[in-house]
Amino acid sequence: MTLYVDRAIWLWRGRRWAHLVSDTGPEELHLGANAVGKPRVSFQGDHYDLHEEQRDRALELGAVEVDSREIVRILRRTGQRLSPSRRSFGWSWFHDDPAMYGVGEIAGTLSGVAPEWMVEMVARALSTGFSPDARVSLAVLTNATGSVALVRGAIPPGGPGPAHRVTEAVGEPLCESWSTLTDEGPLLELLADRPATGPPR
Repeated sequence: MTLYVDRAIWLWRGRRWAHLVSDTGPEELHLGANAVGKPRVSFQGDHYDLHEEQRDRALELGAVEVDSREIVRILRRTGQRLSPSRRSFGWSWFHDDPAMYGVGEIAGTLSGVAPEWMVEMVARALSTGFSPDARVSLAVLTNATGSVALVRGAIPPGGPGPAHRVTEAVGEPLCESWSTLTDEGPLLELLADRPATGPPR
């Protein structure tokens, strides 16, 4: 099991970016990306994009440096390569409230905006061991098939990585939860298997 990264030569938003891939599949790739501070929602279907500092962290953690052609060969050899159209998940912002709230208040910022299942999902997730003194903000991204609630500012006990306890405690429609120490601070991601839609008008 190995992670691979190419040179950071792709210019975007004033930074240079590289690609991170795995020779075994998404499970190892998600763990490696999490270790260097990439949120799960930034997964590109067969790779993660890393800026220069994240690339350096990946190399420190044992990723192997290869050229861009080898990145493509690894993905093709392992059956992971996706066409550009299949790599785009089409996320769009549904809700973004940057204000900080107490853990017990944060789900209420979605009331009247998001469906009740999402309000309940966020509330239940934040009842699984967060410090009552923690202050967090909340954003939601959605597409045609799913949604992601991003709780910024705190992560559950256990540190970064798959937040299995949260996923098990909340149940459907939550399918995965990940806690990550990103460049912007702690982040909990709640991935649901249905899109967020607003309340009936």
